[in-house]
Amino acid sequence: MSWVPWWTAGVIANVCIMYVEQANRRATGDWIHTLPYTIVPIVIAQWGLYHAWKGAPTMMVAWVVSTLGNSALRLGNSYYIIGEKFGWQVPVGAVIMLLGGLIVKAGQR
Repeated sequence: MSWVPWWTAGVIANVCIMYVEQANRRATGDWIHTLPYTIVPIVIAQWGLYHAWKGAPTMMVAWVVSTLGNSALRLGNSYYIIGEKFGWQVPVGAVIMLLGGLIVKAGQR
């Protein structure tokens, strides 16, 4: 049993995944050169994903939280931290994903 709620473990995993993605995107070499900086967040992310999926009330709820959290953090990371620019299609796609996640969640009742 985890010492944190399942959804908190999911958030921790998503933050670690976002960090690993950012470190790899900013790296001048390949992934092996960033591994000393990313191995600990990778292990923490795996722990978080395991506990999030194990402790969630249903698999679909775990999927919604994991997917929405990961998508939101990656979108913010790409735009605000890495500085990638994108058109109107990206925010519209993110909203469609959010609505789809809410529809899937609503179907669990």
